[in-house]
Amino acid sequence: MAFCSGGLAAIRKIWNNISPELETIVEDVTAITGKIKALETNPTVEAIVAIIPAGSVIEAGLNKAIDLITGAIAVEQNVAQKITDWLNGKTTLQANADLLKLASTTVAQLDPAPDPNKTESTYDSIVQLRVIVDKH
Repeated sequence: MAFCSGGLAAIRKIWNNISPELETIVEDVTAITGKIKALETNPTVEAIVAIIPAGSVIEAGLNKAIDLITGAIAVEQNVAQKITDWLNGKTTLQANADLLKLASTTVAQLDPAPDPNKTESTYDSIVQLRVIVDKH
């Protein structure tokens, strides 16, 4: 029973970091990364372009996040091309892990109330919690 009480406290702490505005961002970002995941092992640039709302705040956040993760800024490439290149040749397990990382990094970039107490692992946990809730 001690595990449950500790687990619930940890979930409550994560939940308290999610404002209504951040919740909307998490929902939007995980919906897009979920659709990219659904493309399976061969996502094409065209398919990803169709998923990401052009000119949106989410597109800008994904673009900044992919640049942060890969350490590259390919100005000549659009975000869909960057994601396609990044996922190319990865196993399903690797791609799924990378898409979770892309989602959490994007959420961190778009957080309307960034706080130094919200660490990278906080955003990872927020996204993972959202994915778990979506599955149930």
